[in-house]
Amino acid sequence: LAQVRAGVKAGVILPVGLSVAGAWQREEASQLDQTYEGKFARADAVLPVGAGLALVGGIGYEKIEITQRDPLRDASGSIIRDGNGRFVTDPASPPRIAYETDGLFWDAGVMYRPSARLMLEARAGRRYDSMSYTGSLQWQISRRSGLQVGVYDSVDSFGRQLVRDLASLPTSFNIPGDPFGDAFNGCVFGDTATAAGGCLTNSLGSISTPSYRARGDNAVLWMNAGPTTLGLGLGYANRRYLVPPGVILAGTSDDNWYGQFFATQALDAVSSISGNIYTNYYEANLPGAPGVFGAGANGSYYRSFGSLSAMATLGISTYDVEGAGNTSAQALLGLRYGF
Repeated sequence: LAQVRAGVKAGVILPVGLSVAGAWQREEASQLDQTYEGKFARADAVLPVGAGLALVGGIGYEKIEITQRDPLRDASGSIIRDGNGRFVTDPASPPRIAYETDGLFWDAGVMYRPSARLMLEARAGRRYDSMSYTGSLQWQISRRSGLQVGVYDSVDSFGRQLVRDLASLPTSFNIPGDPFGDAFNGCVFGDTATAAGGCLTNSLGSISTPSYRARGDNAVLWMNAGPTTLGLGLGYANRRYLVPPGVILAGTSDDNWYGQFFATQALDAVSSISGNIYTNYYEANLPGAPGVFGAGANGSYYRSFGSLSAMATLGISTYDVEGAGNTSAQALLGLRYGF
């Protein structure tokens, strides 16, 4: 990825703030020799209209091309896989176009920033051959609470989306996990009101090699009131896979709804309690593919005895795949000695 940006604020030269940007990005994946290449250029304008409100708009040019080769098939026409279950690339197949666009795009909207603690932006425009809607909200509600919301629309891959989502996380954060398996439940919560955090379920909920049109939203709320800390994350993600006609996943999409809530309470200088609840529903729009529901909750009590610390945890988890599933309860007692 290479990118450059330059701009000038409103009132410096003109009443309108202006900026220009350009970027080039290339990604290669060994699965079916997939390649992504994108070239972008755009110009943006910001027109203040008073009381922290501004009109924003931009126009740009982009050229995106995504290609891949066909999977190798046996004499019966079945796809051949390697020992890891991955597709074997047909060396005789030419690169086939999975997605391409070459032309102008535009967007326009409003930006509201009445103070350094609140910024709201919403845009609508045309991109990727259809209407596109994006937005963001960053609100430092108080000195000890913050809210962050994002609405996105992009052509992405698992790698590109994950890298961007990781880069947007705060540098200081909390990850409430599952004490039984040390599992990651989807959301990362910051520890300051200026950086509430973010959820990675839109990236990690479905790990697939093909590129896709990604649309969805994320919302994270973080609150701290002395000894009590709360965090809430909610989101929805949709992917429409971009592959050549006639290939597996062609014209298909998937949907993912997710949420997580955690709370910690310091009881005194040496003890605390915490709780974590999470849920997720994933649906792949493939023939015969079932919807998958998962949820869980756990609570823990911690106490320190100097170098020795103790923990007691209770938890329950469940999953359901079209009526077939499992529910399990667990308990854990642990001691840890630090030196």
